[in-house]
Amino acid sequence: MTPSDEPYALIRTLSVNYGSGGHASSHNHPWGQLLYAQSGAMRAKIENTIWFVPPRRALWIPPRTPHSFRMLGGVELRTLYLKNSLSADFEVAQVSQVTGLLHEAILRACDFGWIDERNDDQSRIAYLILSELRSTKDSVISLVEPKDPRALKLSKLFMDPAFTQAGMDTLMSKAGVSRKTAERLFRRETGLAPAQWRRVWNLSLAMEQLNAGQSIDEVSEICGYANRSAFSTAFKEFMGLSPREFRARQRQLST
Repeated sequence: MTPSDEPYALIRTLSVNYGSGGHASSHNHPWGQLLYAQSGAMRAKIENTIWFVPPRRALWIPPRTPHSFRMLGGVELRTLYLKNSLSADFEVAQVSQVTGLLHEAILRACDFGWIDERNDDQSRIAYLILSELRSTKDSVISLVEPKDPRALKLSKLFMDPAFTQAGMDTLMSKAGVSRKTAERLFRRETGLAPAQWRRVWNLSLAMEQLNAGQSIDEVSEICGYANRSAFSTAFKEFMGLSPREFRARQRQLST
């Protein structure tokens, strides 16, 4: 695309493959951004909300919205940047399920490199993508970080790998908050009890641990599940595939 082409660009694209742990620190774009994990999964942070994006889901980020992200295993990331006139209907962040039709449209747009509004075939792809995004909102798990300093400190301890296996009473003591107060603050500010919040976070951490070669039994224990079966059930509800299937797909991606 040349400078003279820029006024006619409806969509710009970027295709990047990341290894496990690949990340981007907080930044923003003048155009709205669609982050699509063609393969793999990621975790993104927008303001005080942590979004989990499993395979075949896409995260919409409105224009000029600061965000950061981290890859939970190897990820084939396909990114679309939509001209602001196209993204006016999408004012807030959302995760969308990527249908087969939307998947193919995203990949076709990436093949073109950018979508030229002067080209009828390309324009149709742009408006097909918009139509699919409007109709495929998905309820994917996210975590809201609490604002109360005591609850926020506790949430940071939940996210610290050094304290993954520490008991709840130990962490609450380190955060300087009682169990009763922590329950009240977390439910009020995040909608979840502290133990639920921690468990969701650990499920996202499990993706990295599985990809790093730890066994399903080891990861199950770290995440605080009584047995492998209970962990596998929770992981599949969270990710849409079992720990064994997730690991197989990640190995496929790395070859």
